[in-house]
Amino acid sequence: MKPFFNPFRFLSLFGSLSGFLLSCSSGHAQESKVPFAATPLSDEDKKDLKPIPQLRPLCPIRLGGVFTMGLGESKQWLEASAQNSTPITRENTRWIGENCDVAAFASVTLNPTTLPTLTYINQLFTPLLFVSASTLYEGANHAGNIGGWRNECRTWTLTDEKGVEIPHPDTGGHWMDFGSLEWAKYWREGVLNEARRFGAQGVVTSELPLGNTFVGDKPGKYRTMVARGNAQFEWLRAVRAEGQFLMLPSSLGFEGIVGKPTLPPLPGDAQPDLAGRYWDHFYPYCDGAWCEGWFKPYWSDDFLPENIREIQLQAADRTARSGQTFIAAAAYHDDDELEFLLANYLMVSHKQGRFVFQPMPQLPFVRADAGMSLKVFQNEIKRHQALFTAPLGYVLQERHQIKTTIDPSLPSKLQAQAIWRRAFAYGVVYLNSDDTRSASLLLGSPMHRPTGEEVSKIQLPPRSGIILLYNREASDSNAPSKAIRVQKKE
Repeated sequence: MKPFFNPFRFLSLFGSLSGFLLSCSSGHAQESKVPFAATPLSDEDKKDLKPIPQLRPLCPIRLGGVFTMGLGESKQWLEASAQNSTPITRENTRWIGENCDVAAFASVTLNPTTLPTLTYINQLFTPLLFVSASTLYEGANHAGNIGGWRNECRTWTLTDEKGVEIPHPDTGGHWMDFGSLEWAKYWREGVLNEARRFGAQGVVTSELPLGNTFVGDKPGKYRTMVARGNAQFEWLRAVRAEGQFLMLPSSLGFEGIVGKPTLPPLPGDAQPDLAGRYWDHFYPYCDGAWCEGWFKPYWSDDFLPENIREIQLQAADRTARSGQTFIAAAAYHDDDELEFLLANYLMVSHKQGRFVFQPMPQLPFVRADAGMSLKVFQNEIKRHQALFTAPLGYVLQERHQIKTTIDPSLPSKLQAQAIWRRAFAYGVVYLNSDDTRSASLLLGSPMHRPTGEEVSKIQLPPRSGIILLYNREASDSNAPSKAIRVQKKE
């Protein structure tokens, strides 16, 4: 497969895509110490803002993502904000601060007070810039540009086997050499400057070597994925500025086998299915990941195989457990697919707001990456408010498998023998990850779905999940019943 979409090539070019997804990172709880130089908020800036001490404390599903469209005043859902350098409105800035925990933007859509406004509303907010790792434009005011073009940059461009620069499809654009340490140093300084300028804590980075197949097979030095993987490792190591800005790479291709031993992660961070893969190889040089095709890539009609989904779960689990930042952008056609994705998310969520879910709805006659529009994002949160704000409360246990109830009406070969379960303070999540077999389970007492439907027995088709809340009469008189009533009132 080849990449389907390049966010920075006018943010609308549909092409091909390769690799599956995900990434992890350094096993320490992250802290960015960028000396903010963004404009401080004045009393006038703060007058209609209300700080939120804790955003939806009973709702473990945290929201956020990468936003390149629908940020301005236009009512068009797919307004090309990053492409046209359209600034985000104050109203949209406030909405993000009141509903999200993590967001990344192209700097051309920001003003100096945008990110400080977000962190004023939500002190735990993680503001990020969305940048390209391998494209540099001669015009400085271009989405994803880092550093601006200089004469010496021409010696850092990507060349073919004859040493001739590989042409970029955009006017004034250049592919930069993955393996150039001079380019890596220039990029690193550019990121630090942009982060200080806007008050960002770090960057979400696209077009890394493993995921950038737009250059085709032409690069003389990087004809194989192994060569690209080696170049990406050296590049990530060269741009590393731990404690100065957070690095969240696109995780395309991170499921690949490195082909040589990888260093073991820090104690407590090992995951069985990540060893020997790029997850572990790049682990010391990242602070999380942008998984732009989590479980179901938006450029595909099919879910990833179960073993790849398990790898992604383990990577997200490690990232969330260590307090790092992970953006799970997942595509779906209908409500059932969305609940399956959210059930998986809840299997590895932890008590922190940096592991966020970005809905990527696959809508008829609409571009596949529509979920990167803030207006589409807002509409999806409103349409599925009951799911996204399910008041499950704090998690009580790790995910684990339980035996299912045998259905005598179905052949045994069509029935899954076990499903995943995870208990929360005010509900339970069940997940059937099997791609071909169904599962049944009798509940000990009735529960209800976030939409209000009472359930005593669950039927889980292949690749499905369900979120259940305890009945109000059976729960204590404190937070859960209040949360449910508040949600219905909304």
